[in-house]
Amino acid sequence: MPASTPCLSICLPTYSRADLLERCLTALLPQLDPYANKIECIVSDNASPDHTPEIIAKFAKHPCLRSFRNETNLGILGNITTVVTQYATGKYAFLIGDDDIVLPGAIERIMNILQRPDAPDLVALNVGYQDGEHRPQAAELAAFLQTMTMTKTLRPHAASGRYSLSELLTGPDADFTASYSVIIPRQWWCDEFPTPFLDAPFTEVRNTYPHAHLIAKRMGNQLGELIAEPSVLIFEMPANEFSWSKYRGIVSTLHSVSLLKEFSKNGVPQETLAPYFLNLLQHRSAFLGDLLWDPDCAGGWREAIRYGWDLKRHPYELLRSFAIAGLHPKSPRWLRWLAESRLKNSQ
Repeated sequence: MPASTPCLSICLPTYSRADLLERCLTALLPQLDPYANKIECIVSDNASPDHTPEIIAKFAKHPCLRSFRNETNLGILGNITTVVTQYATGKYAFLIGDDDIVLPGAIERIMNILQRPDAPDLVALNVGYQDGEHRPQAAELAAFLQTMTMTKTLRPHAASGRYSLSELLTGPDADFTASYSVIIPRQWWCDEFPTPFLDAPFTEVRNTYPHAHLIAKRMGNQLGELIAEPSVLIFEMPANEFSWSKYRGIVSTLHSVSLLKEFSKNGVPQETLAPYFLNLLQHRSAFLGDLLWDPDCAGGWREAIRYGWDLKRHPYELLRSFAIAGLHPKSPRWLRWLAESRLKNSQ
């Protein structure tokens, strides 16, 4: 354990993506050079069968890097809660993925906030996106960063500064479900997960969007600090390529509603959240179809009924969403015909 408590723990759970991890550390570690004893970068290898240990060894001499290897694979959330609550020691936790790129200058901007006497409990980061097909190798990273352009950013704010939580919730994408877009006190994690979470994931909002759940539970509508300049670069990939894709039906419907209800319960105004509820109905009907008809996705009719009950304030959009879900290729043929007729008549 470090002689003094670091200000920031950058927590990096990884599993069997050695080349992506190499790129991530290549971008990150040089930014930590001015912050010895103030930042720790903790890599938690979830018993990877590939050459992840060799990649970690390549960077082992960096003074801010600490690494651990789990004896067995603890699962996604097991590894996340282990690295944040058991291995890390800092005051704040910044959870990133092994495929994320922390952009040049980001750590300096973050530390300028966290080292202030009035540092907030939430630092919200802007995120830039690139097409997944353009992912560079570690050796290509420097040249790539000099020439790349972002296809979009997560947050639309033009200026950094203090914002209430409702002011940071500016649209359906900026909802804090992305772990790499927030920095929060590590103690929040320790209080919520005093021991690593080893049960089945994606059964409720707490083990689906843990970081967003903590923010909704702890922040209310208090002030956080936003860094408007993009700090992290993400490469977008098709949803079916993610390891958790089989849960997308329940994650993108029922658990998303549960998260919005938590924000509402803890002080975020309903008018701020209304666009999020409508976005679920207008743009996630395909996921509702997965929830209902795809046996490889978690969920079923019971979860779909709960989802519908939670969104009963929008009856027209809800009926239309269920009709679109009825077009799912795995739904019964008669239902696809009925859904097509219903949608045709509504136009």
